[in-house]
Amino acid sequence: SAAKRSISATLSAEKVDQEFANQITKAAKHARIDGFRPGKVPSKLIKQRYGKQLRHDAVWSLIEADFFKSLEAKKIVPISQPVIDVKVNEAGKDVEFVADFEVYPVFKVEGFDKLKIEKQSATVKADDTKGVLKRIQKQHATWKEVKDAIVEDDKVAIDIEGKIDDKVFPGGTATDMAVEIGSKGLIPGFEEGLVGHKKDDEFSLDLTFPKDYGQKDLAGKPVVFAVKVKKVERATLPKLDAAFAKTLEVGSIDELKAQVEANMKRELRFNMQNKLKDKVIDDLVALNDIEVPQAMIEREQQMMKQRMKSQFNLSDEQLANMNFSGPEFDGMMAETTANIKKSMVMSQLIEQLNLKLDDALFEENAQMLAEAYEDPKEAKENFMKDQKHRDQLEQMVLEVQAIDEVLKTAKVTEKKVGFFDIIDQGYTPMFKQA
Repeated sequence: SAAKRSISATLSAEKVDQEFANQITKAAKHARIDGFRPGKVPSKLIKQRYGKQLRHDAVWSLIEADFFKSLEAKKIVPISQPVIDVKVNEAGKDVEFVADFEVYPVFKVEGFDKLKIEKQSATVKADDTKGVLKRIQKQHATWKEVKDAIVEDDKVAIDIEGKIDDKVFPGGTATDMAVEIGSKGLIPGFEEGLVGHKKDDEFSLDLTFPKDYGQKDLAGKPVVFAVKVKKVERATLPKLDAAFAKTLEVGSIDELKAQVEANMKRELRFNMQNKLKDKVIDDLVALNDIEVPQAMIEREQQMMKQRMKSQFNLSDEQLANMNFSGPEFDGMMAETTANIKKSMVMSQLIEQLNLKLDDALFEENAQMLAEAYEDPKEAKENFMKDQKHRDQLEQMVLEVQAIDEVLKTAKVTEKKVGFFDIIDQGYTPMFKQA
């Protein structure tokens, strides 16, 4: 194991006896026994009364000192508390013990030349900007119930009952379920199947759950939904004019459009970087056999529990009584282990490639982040003063540099895609912050 270490050691009987005598002397100075003044209790009596505990203290004091001395001599940095097994511990004999612990594993990331990476790239086009502006309009739309047939962008309320093999399945029924046509929030064909229907229509949809559907027991299965339309609402969008810009606390409609486009470009760049990074790191994890120390997993478990305690306002007792086991918990821990591996690979890459921060790239990214604020110059100055934010940006830039270096050896193909192939479908831009 690359992470597990073991140290075996022996403490001489003479050394143990000497420390035992020291412990007795210390105890005699503070012991209070009837008939004796403080500090005047005979060592023989101390040994009779407290000898077993004092010898135990002596042995473990020496073990601890010897263990850490061995670590220092061998230049080993543990990441876990040692598990110490005392093999021999008898009066008059040498004490023998074994200490097991974990260290951060030493490994080399390999296989750059085996990587086959599809590098997606996109630009912000006029239609993309128009689409995002329409989303902003829809957020401020007024909705009115209509009797017309359902069309794209309408909101509908429906009752549904889903059956697989003529049996209703768990989670397959809903009353007054809200659906926005075109949101692509439901399985393929569902929203499209609502188009053209009106309020009070009752009909069925013959569909199939996607093979990669989140619920594995439903994935790939044919399903029939009985549907009743309860309500159809249509939006009236505000005009893209000065008055609308004012409601968003933006100076003019031109400034609104400029802010939206700048935000889109910024988000696109960071998302392209992150998607590429995730792909490269995922593939390198798959190519390299990386052992995750149990201590790191346990540390993440404790952090997860503390986050849950804070999020749900749990007491220590409630947290202790929670059942951290079963398929759901196992899935969470598998994801945690995978994330630790990714972090280990990235950290090792930066060290292995001997990367130094690219000051120009750092400056470029700092400026881009600052542009999201009303006063970019002031925001950048404040950003640079905050060591935590500065460290985070330095790490991000080093990660970009690491991926660029890896790609010099990998087999890379370029693919042009659309803005919303990179950006989440639910994206809405942020306006400049004060």
